[in-house]
Amino acid sequence: MEPGSKAARSEMLCVMAIPSTISCAEFLTYVASFKSSIEQIKIIRDNSPNHYMALLKFNDQVSVDVDYWSTYSNLHSFQVVWKL
Repeated sequence: MEPGSKAARSEMLCVMAIPSTISCAEFLTYVASFKSSIEQIKIIRDNSPNHYMALLKFNDQVSVDVDYWSTYSNLHSFQVVWKL
């Protein structure tokens, strides 16, 4: 890629630092409203006991923009779901 050019956008999205107080099942409930746009979900854990990550692969970049970012792109939405 040439300097100054825009990077290609991806259909992959990483949700970082999901608190361990939120179970994987709860996270899946959180993303269920746009499950038809998701091809694959991987949960990534390391030695950190208090959080994990989720890697979501969407059908295409438009699905990331329309389904995820337009609906759940701020922390407030996340807090309302689990009342943290």
